[in-house]
Amino acid sequence: MPVIMWRNNSSSGVVVSKIISRAIGLVVDSQGNVYVNDPDYHWVTKWVPNAANGTVAAGTGTPGTNDQHLYYPYGLLFDELHSYLYVVDLYNNRIQRYTIGISTSGTTVAGGNGQESSSNQLYYHQAACVSKNTGDIYIADAYNNCLQKWSVESTSGVTIADTAGVLQHCFTVLPMSR
Repeated sequence: MPVIMWRNNSSSGVVVSKIISRAIGLVVDSQGNVYVNDPDYHWVTKWVPNAANGTVAAGTGTPGTNDQHLYYPYGLLFDELHSYLYVVDLYNNRIQRYTIGISTSGTTVAGGNGQESSSNQLYYHQAACVSKNTGDIYIADAYNNCLQKWSVESTSGVTIADTAGVLQHCFTVLPMSR
């Protein structure tokens, strides 16, 4: 399946990535490089403008639990100021950080300690964002029914909103008053 870029007011798109499997998330940097995660191949590829092929930016193509591997990358976040690419590594219950152009080994910056409800764990986290001001990571921890905040260099998260045990997706049940 390809990723196609459409410019404003354009009547046609340009193929920027010829994904073999499928893409769940993508980010684009200021140079026009497109980073695409492919969960079926357990990697993130980088597509330079007008390139015929992409290069591997994270993962190896096979699932695994060490710093070089991903297991079903689900989402991407990009911090261009620090050249960090964050990957929501869904089945490893962690967020991995990669330094673009430096290494394809990731650093676990949240989770990675199994799938339960302790403050150092994540359980089926599908969405996250990184604060441009602080570098803190905010994570929608779906099966723990909460929003977690992980500060830079911390080994655990802080629950900033939860549902007190209601087993539903946190986006649909979080009270608006929090």
